[in-house]
Amino acid sequence: MSRHLKQLRASAPFLGFGSGSILIPTVTLVFAMVFIAFGASPLKAELQAAEREKIDAFLNRLSAKTDLTFVRNGTNYKVDKAVAHLKTKLKRAGNRISTCQEFIDHLASKSSISGKPYLIIKADGATVEAREYFSELLKQIEAEAAL
Repeated sequence: MSRHLKQLRASAPFLGFGSGSILIPTVTLVFAMVFIAFGASPLKAELQAAEREKIDAFLNRLSAKTDLTFVRNGTNYKVDKAVAHLKTKLKRAGNRISTCQEFIDHLASKSSISGKPYLIIKADGATVEAREYFSELLKQIEAEAAL
């Protein structure tokens, strides 16, 4: 055993170093595991903030598309009602959604009750699945952000 470790053990028995204890390294390891398991890292916080901004940009961009009709379970809705519905779904999802693409794939594209895909009716009358339309909208937002 190194001289420094012996001195530390002799001078700080209250820290768990007395009589060969490994309390401090064990506690440090446990805290590290808890932070990793629960995602308490600055990197994840930055990612969450960036993705939250992307989701907000997506919803704002969608709100501006007033010429679209949103079809949910066979009923047509104006975009403002659709966006309000998607915001409610996002709020209820809590931390289960971590990216904008997950939001599109798991919440914004289909009914959680019936499982039916949501549809978008464009101004020209063409109908597309919401997932397709929303994914393209997200690509546009990401391309603009990269400039």
